[in-house]
Amino acid sequence: GRLALARQIPDAWVDWRHGGKRKAERMHSTMILNMTGPGHLERLQRLARTTPPARVDVRELFCSRVDRIKDAEVYCIGVGLASPGLRALKDAWAAEEANDEQRRKHVPYDSEGHISLAY
Repeated sequence: GRLALARQIPDAWVDWRHGGKRKAERMHSTMILNMTGPGHLERLQRLARTTPPARVDVRELFCSRVDRIKDAEVYCIGVGLASPGLRALKDAWAAEEANDEQRRKHVPYDSEGHISLAY
């Protein structure tokens, strides 16, 4: 699985200062960000009740530059996910936002998700 794949990444490739390798308990795919406002949990629960169960498959293995890290040239090795169900939930959340800025605050990635294995 994903953990076995992460273990195959040579330590010499890993930038421990900027993230290192993900341990099993830290592997996740972020769906909706900045859900700290009043009513966010209830809203997610309401949307989840109307969305069919989601299947998640690995779509690809990727290596891409991490632009948010400015003090070093860092790349992320990870797996891209395929999940129309998760995409539907993210789209339902975004559809209820008042404008594009708010939509991007909560759903900044135009994908069905990814899991970072190492930096």
